Amino acid sequence: MAMMEKGRAIHSPLFTIRILDQKTAKATKVAAVAPQKVAKTAVKRNNTRRKIYQAIERLVPSLKKGFFIGIFAKSPALTAETAKIGDDLKDLFVKAKVLS
Repeated sequence: MAMMEKGRAIHSPLFTIRILDQKTAKATKVAAVAPQKVAKTAVKRNNTRRKIYQAIERLVPSLKKGFFIGIFAKSPALTAETAKIGDDLKDLFVKAKVLS
C-alpha cells in the first residue's frame, strides 16, 4: 500500500511502474500485476504476468538494491512479445534510475 501512496510512477505504452525507495531493504523486490480491467480472464492475466517475470529475469542482476517495484500491465502488454516487454521494462528501469 505504501508503494501506491508514496512511490513514484513512470509510464510507458505497455506498463506503469511504481517505485518505492527503501534504503533499509537488503534486496530489490519486484511484483507484476495484470489487472482485471486489462484482461477479463485469469488465464490471460497469468500469461501476461509470466511474460513479465520472464523478461525481468535477465534484468534482476543489474538492479540496484533497496527498491520495491510494482509493474502494472496495460492492454497492449497482453499481445506483446517477451522481447518487446523486456526492452520496454529496461527503458523504464533506466528512466527510473534503478539499473546499476
